[in-house]
Amino acid sequence: MQSQLRETICADYVQLLPPNSLVAVRSSAVGEDSEDSSAAGQMATYLNVNGIASVLEHVLKCWASLYTYQAVQYRRQHGQPVMCGMAVVVQLMVPSGKSGVLFTADPITGNPKSILINATYGLGENVVSGQVTPDTVELEKKSDQSMCIKAVTLCSTAADSATKQTEGKAYGCLTYDEVMILANIGQEIESLFGSAVDIEWAEEGGRFYVLQARPVTTLCTETDDELLHELDTALATDKEWLTTCNIGEMMPGALTPLSQSVFAQAIEEALQNIHVSWGLLPSSATPTMKNLGVYSGCCFINLHTMSNTYENNVLISSKKVNELGLCGKVLDDLTWEMIKEHNGQASLWRRMNNGLKVIQYLWSGRHRLDELESLLLTFDLERKSSATEMYTTISESLSFYYYAWDTHMLFSAKSGMWSSTLVSVLCRNVDDLTTDMSSDMSLLLSACSGVVSADVPSALERLADIIVCENGVESCRAFVNCNPEEALNWLHSTDCSAANLCFQQFLDKHGHRCLREAEFAVKPWGADPSKLMPPLQTLVQHRIDAQSHDIHVSCGSSVQSCGNGLLDSRLSVGAVEEGIHWTETQKLENQDDEFDQIFAKLKIKLSWMKRKFIKWMLPKCREAVRQREKGKSLAVKMSDHFRQAYLHLGKLLVAEEYLPGDDLIFFLTHYEISQLLAGSNSLVTKAIRRKKLYPSQMDARYPVFNIGTPQPVSCPEPKQNRSNSQCS
Repeated sequence: MQSQLRETICADYVQLLPPNSLVAVRSSAVGEDSEDSSAAGQMATYLNVNGIASVLEHVLKCWASLYTYQAVQYRRQHGQPVMCGMAVVVQLMVPSGKSGVLFTADPITGNPKSILINATYGLGENVVSGQVTPDTVELEKKSDQSMCIKAVTLCSTAADSATKQTEGKAYGCLTYDEVMILANIGQEIESLFGSAVDIEWAEEGGRFYVLQARPVTTLCTETDDELLHELDTALATDKEWLTTCNIGEMMPGALTPLSQSVFAQAIEEALQNIHVSWGLLPSSATPTMKNLGVYSGCCFINLHTMSNTYENNVLISSKKVNELGLCGKVLDDLTWEMIKEHNGQASLWRRMNNGLKVIQYLWSGRHRLDELESLLLTFDLERKSSATEMYTTISESLSFYYYAWDTHMLFSAKSGMWSSTLVSVLCRNVDDLTTDMSSDMSLLLSACSGVVSADVPSALERLADIIVCENGVESCRAFVNCNPEEALNWLHSTDCSAANLCFQQFLDKHGHRCLREAEFAVKPWGADPSKLMPPLQTLVQHRIDAQSHDIHVSCGSSVQSCGNGLLDSRLSVGAVEEGIHWTETQKLENQDDEFDQIFAKLKIKLSWMKRKFIKWMLPKCREAVRQREKGKSLAVKMSDHFRQAYLHLGKLLVAEEYLPGDDLIFFLTHYEISQLLAGSNSLVTKAIRRKKLYPSQMDARYPVFNIGTPQPVSCPEPKQNRSNSQCS
């Protein structure tokens, strides 16, 4: 301790305090107590300190407690600077006969009409630290500013706790008059603070002393249920239908708050842009219209809003065909009366005009993929050195992110429209749709080559061939039995040069992809290649088993063509991480021969006219599928740029002591990050709590079809009559 400070403390101790006084040495740190957080118990408090030498010693100990592990971690977890100032208060001890704490609002329920007084004999430190169970007196504030005692719980005067109700008399260590004096003191201090307060008090000889007063920190704390649903999408009525179809396959599980505020909003605006293009909305970004609903982080499509595109508004549209394309079935329970009640009925002229706009929409936007691909060749989010600058860079660039997903949704809608038209041609009446018709539809689209996402499984198939060809069975068995990290190191070893080269080419082309690839918190394959090892090990095991049964595995062409590109196949990106096996559809060189072979396999007998029409339309359907998948790949690549930028921002927030961990950035919305940078430290606690709740959100399962706010269920469900008992 500096000599000047030591001399000041000694002089004040002699001048201000009576000889042989007992004092308390306690902390008063910057930002220690507020409505958002309370550091009670984090720093040391020393009672009954006697003598100047002991005071000096305990002042140093109190200062040192500012940097104990628990105190530092508390500040980190609440977004407070680790390096901060702290005053040390030396107070004259009150030889209290009674002491305790007082809350001017119920700290658990937040009820502002309640006053809670905790009281015990002796020092109040015993109450604050939880060493004793105090008497509790609950008062109720009346509208005329008077107060009455509502309940008393007695603990301090009996060996066993007892609860008694009283209407006019207090029991225990406090008298009725003392209770009312404390309640009035509490109300007076509350009026000075302007909010509910937590007061430490002591009594000596009939006189009350206020030792400390601070805001009640629990009043603004959300419950777990409130945190789970605070970002939910509002519904116009409790009759709206929502489904996990389509969106549940695209984004299974729950979104983190950051992805919900960016990705979900981008998809919503893209869907609204489609409605604008079809003449169904005057402009995009209409707050009251929600095509995409998010509940407890899980995504749903609002069927009532999407039904705005049916024949009640678009002449050439069809409810049944659209439902078949989106949900895989016709929803008879979602009746026309329900849809018209929600969306209304457009005039014939308006429906015809919208139909023409839909036809125009089918032929629009061909340049968008080329523009997006060209943009991504040079696109980069510059890494800034400060969190504020990085956040500004991301915010100013979000229009590119929205453009990428809008492009994908444009071609996704066009692909759906072409497929729906093909269904209409195949069957006269959607009500007559059979398994044979569905099978024929799959057959017509199955030979669609050049699909970006289909490169993924065939490339892993090729890689498995190379691994088996380059290494013996025993070495491959060792690869199969490794954990994912060891398998990755094995693949990178010099003994697997051709396989390693092919794997690097795979990551160069598809490293931005993965399961749940639009979620910012999920690492893509390029950032975590070990995710690819389990399915690859399964493929290698299949080849080992095939060799053990004397089944020839051809691999010469696989090794030779590794540098010439990756083959096509029929498996989605998500299926790769699940380790699903597949068979590659045979490619047909001659298109006429292809059509003849396909028509020969169809179970539905087609007229000459329908065959001609399908020959004209099928290439367009397939091209729409290729464009849709390419658009998704490009959108995911754009998303990966922003994922890396947000990760960099998270590291800057940790370095600048805004967050205790960089992964917490995923549990703040994009707007909340700006609030955090503006000094809203309470968001740190909220992010930590959201992170703890996130696994339960991921585990939640919902019915495929929901009426009103979706409610999670346990899968599998008991069999029910309703079709919405299936789980996504």
